[in-house]
Amino acid sequence: MAIEPQNNGDETTHSDAQAVDTAWRIHSALLTWTSSVDQKASFVLAIDGAFLGIAAAVVSQDGRLAPSGPISVLLLSLSVALAVVAGGYSLAAIKPNLKTIVDSRIDSSHFIYFGHLKMMDALRIRSALTREDILGALTNQLKEMSEICWN
Repeated sequence: MAIEPQNNGDETTHSDAQAVDTAWRIHSALLTWTSSVDQKASFVLAIDGAFLGIAAAVVSQDGRLAPSGPISVLLLSLSVALAVVAGGYSLAAIKPNLKTIVDSRIDSSHFIYFGHLKMMDALRIRSALTREDILGALTNQLKEMSEICWN
């Protein structure tokens, strides 16, 4: 059942129910995008780790693959340094960006973030879900998530 926009003269508005539904869809899209970036960074980190393991094995051997001249050593060193930098960027991309300190004096419009939920008892959560502005809480959460995604 689609909810049609309401036309109030010059501007088209949507019902609160449609706005909340749209906000949840945006929230879901942000979660999906964040998860996708995390998966790609994790894959790069795994490949990077494998490369560093191979490089360590090559350096520790005295066989054909061991670097023999100064240029070989320089190229291997540069490759390892770049792999370490790439690993650092991958770790930075997948590092959770969670608030480590949650203010216990939070207002009830920030009840979607699980860090705030843990500070509330079940009765307060129920009250927030039934009495508070869901759209306002979602708007706050979307703003916070967007800042996390772009930082």
